[in-house]
Amino acid sequence: MTLYESLKKFVDGEYESNFARDFNYSYDNLKFSKINENDLSKSIMYLMMDREEFLKMIQDSNSYRHDNNEYYINVAVGGGYHGRVFLDNYSAEQDFAEGYIIRHFSEENIEKLKKILKLINKKLLTQFIQGDNDEIVSEYLLLKFPNECESIAHEYSDYHDQALVEGMKEYLLQKGCGILNKFKIMEMQCQRKYVTTVGNIIRLYEKYGHENEDILTLLHKIINEEGLENDDDYGDDYYAYYEDRNFDSEGFNSWTGMQLDKMIDKIEEDFDPESMEKENKLYDLMEKLNYTFNRWYHFPEEKQKPGPKFMIEKFEDGKIVVAYGEMYKSIEHFKMGLEDFVNFLYHPELFD
Repeated sequence: MTLYESLKKFVDGEYESNFARDFNYSYDNLKFSKINENDLSKSIMYLMMDREEFLKMIQDSNSYRHDNNEYYINVAVGGGYHGRVFLDNYSAEQDFAEGYIIRHFSEENIEKLKKILKLINKKLLTQFIQGDNDEIVSEYLLLKFPNECESIAHEYSDYHDQALVEGMKEYLLQKGCGILNKFKIMEMQCQRKYVTTVGNIIRLYEKYGHENEDILTLLHKIINEEGLENDDDYGDDYYAYYEDRNFDSEGFNSWTGMQLDKMIDKIEEDFDPESMEKENKLYDLMEKLNYTFNRWYHFPEEKQKPGPKFMIEKFEDGKIVVAYGEMYKSIEHFKMGLEDFVNFLYHPELFD
């Protein structure tokens, strides 16, 4: 017997004395609260659901958005471990290279960063103190300490993703409030508890013609038919979920501090003033020529011509490591000193 048929028999007086008890035992989402003996259709019922059921009930029936949103709803209110939702390691490494992650460093970690720069690149320290050089500093740190920087970036990505998920949860918990009032199912607690009458439930079944459906499926179809469905894709514009208060700055900076300490230990153990001076001269040249690491460049005399390009990969043993060739074809790698690099820029054919 369907829910609709069961309620119809009830209002027609075709029920036994223990009907309400058995009904409440059989149905999870709809419960009798009070029977009106004078007019059974006015008997009070509670509609109850969890947040996950509610959010799925108000979803657009469009299969693509529906399937996407089911995942995000499960993450936000379904519970359980879900791993990263929005971000990945590649995006985290990009954020680090572009200087965004440094802006989340605590004052203590900023001081550690200044200590690192003071030891290995005083010119860059001066630029950093003057401000607006986070990207330059980040690229330099990636060059010198790739493992520690990637570790910071990945940890940042974890905490940033958690903040986004928390923001999405806050957003979802206010979705759809008041939506059922239109159908005389009055809200007691948004997304959780509602009150109505037996007669109203029967009327909705008969008006919309879904007598074979359970109550949540009925309401889902009604909401879509009335154009009240939520057609958001919760994965779009996910950066809007971010709030600083949801970012675990203490946890992130604790990990970051350990990585910065590792950098300082490496410098103090392996510090070679002569090698460091050579690298700083190379870095100054790159800055003067407006080059950075891991980007392909045309040669100065051939900016608009197709053909081989070059990429500065890293510094090693006081020299510049360069990749040279055509994209998707053979790539060669050279290690060269300052003078050779200048010759390479203007006479790459000498290196063929």
